Amino acid sequence: MTTPYTRRALAALCALAGATFTIALVLVLGAGAAAASESACPSANAPNELVLGGGSGQTAQLGSAFQTNLQVQLANSNGCPLTGNLAGTEIDFVAPSAGASGIFAGSGSVAAMVGSDAQGGAVAPLFTANDTAGSYNVQAESAYGTVELYLTNTAAGLPVSIVSSGTGVRKAAVDHRYAQPLQARVTDANGNPVQGASVSFSIGSSSGGASAGFVGGAAQAEELTDANGKATSPPILANQTAGTFTATATATGSSQPVSFTLKNLAGTPSAIAVGAASGQSTRVGTRFPVRLAVTVTDAYGNPVAGTTVTFRAPARGPGGHFTIKGPFAHTSRTVRVTTNGKGIAVAPPFSANSAAGGYIVTATAGSRARRAAFALVNGPRR
Repeated sequence: MTTPYTRRALAALCALAGATFTIALVLVLGAGAAAASESACPSANAPNELVLGGGSGQTAQLGSAFQTNLQVQLANSNGCPLTGNLAGTEIDFVAPSAGASGIFAGSGSVAAMVGSDAQGGAVAPLFTANDTAGSYNVQAESAYGTVELYLTNTAAGLPVSIVSSGTGVRKAAVDHRYAQPLQARVTDANGNPVQGASVSFSIGSSSGGASAGFVGGAAQAEELTDANGKATSPPILANQTAGTFTATATATGSSQPVSFTLKNLAGTPSAIAVGAASGQSTRVGTRFPVRLAVTVTDAYGNPVAGTTVTFRAPARGPGGHFTIKGPFAHTSRTVRVTTNGKGIAVAPPFSANSAAGGYIVTATAGSRARRAAFALVNGPRR
């Protein structure tokens, strides 16, 4: 009599026996298939064709090496493994002689010859793209046939153009820092920004000596472009000479540098000097022959343009008046004149009043400028 436990044990034994039989059957069938496969290949199997091994379909930047060497392999069209020592079969790798192509290391030319190894493989020397963009074929030639490997030279990601970025003419007072540094944007042949390109910034000078330097005193700086293709120079400090000059930015590989215009502006008025009019005299009621003029300069001797100079004659006694022309012509003992680009302000014609004697006409410019004085004399009537 069997119990439930006995029945379960018998079922397990039967299952185990079935699995063992199945495994044995698979092993037998597999061994038979392998034996059949091996028997289908000849014991001596020489190559009769050349096939691709690797390296086809690559892209490299102009002037850069392809990442994977070009490779081919001797084979037989029957698909069976080759037999014997396959070393020494000559394989010629030949790239185009014009247009998009490249150079093999070692030979220094568009062609390279290598011998196959013992397994029938052949690996070409390192191949570097030339300076022409485009797709092309490299042929691997042998006594067993020819294989074509497809390659592409690209200018993508290489600097070909650089343009200024940011404001136009940059201005700063002498001996002061410019508010904006120099900025340039580098793009490739497709107009896409190039990241990591090296940009060289260089500051020139004017014939009069106006110039600037990057903070630290250098006139040149090297910077790398960011993800947007932009490179930014260090801060710029104007020297002590007013004037206009240029700076440039150059990226390796770009055809032309880009120029920037910088202008050092004179500082605040610090000094005022009289012209040749001081010391002259004229009869009362007549005009002085030389017009009153002054030159305004900053602390470094640069002429200050666009500043207001006030000429003022005495209110009582010997003195005179300026003649202002125009739609509302009139006379005044006080007049305001703006300095020109050379820092010179020339007053309107000045005439003596009716009182004879000597006196001073003053000229002032800016709160820190010294006062200039013209000594004049009104002579008596004849």
